[in-house]
Amino acid sequence: MLLPSEHGTYGVIAFPLITALVLGSPNRAVWGLVLFAVGGYLAHEGFLVLTGGRGPRARREQRGAALLSLATFGAVGLAGASLSLPGLTSAAQLGALAACGLSAVAMASALTGREHTLPGELLAALALPAWGVPVGLQGGVPWPAALAVWGVWSCGYAAATCVVHVAIRRTKGQSVSAALGGTIVCAAVGPVVSPAAIPLSLAALALAWLPVSAKRLRHVGWTVIAASVLTLVWLTAA
Repeated sequence: MLLPSEHGTYGVIAFPLITALVLGSPNRAVWGLVLFAVGGYLAHEGFLVLTGGRGPRARREQRGAALLSLATFGAVGLAGASLSLPGLTSAAQLGALAACGLSAVAMASALTGREHTLPGELLAALALPAWGVPVGLQGGVPWPAALAVWGVWSCGYAAATCVVHVAIRRTKGQSVSAALGGTIVCAAVGPVVSPAAIPLSLAALALAWLPVSAKRLRHVGWTVIAASVLTLVWLTAA
């Protein structure tokens, strides 16, 4: 079966969902929303292959694996939807619709070949953490707290995304001004939303300042994961 090839995005969806589960009170509908979000996330790789988003060769050679992935993970998502829908509160319904809308825009970007551009990846940094909002709302987390958690993770991962592009462009000898500016803006906004964003913001600023090359992106990834763990602890403790 096919799995998402952008390994960094696993944490981008996992940490916000874990935060929402810890802050709220999980019930049947909450777990259904989690299954729906995770199933949809895992199914998107097979969908992209089948629709030609990964190129004609991948569509031809990986068709069987893509069909299996889409059917399996799609079934997980549908099972989650059927589990959650009967008991969803109006707030969680609104949050889920917003998350679906952001995800649809991100998927449209991927289908047009912009998935690995800076704007395309920033869309993913907004869309994936958004699934923590309906999960939190369904678990009893108030709107302000649910939105603040989304803001913390979105700003943090947007800053981390910009850092990766800084490293890649610096290695290629290209201008880093747009990516560096994005890093600074996102890292500055995060702590305004909540002090819990400080670990990811500081990590992003440090990585952008240091002459990290594209060959050391694995180190960038582990640094972001460590900062994410600190952020998770700070959010749940607060």
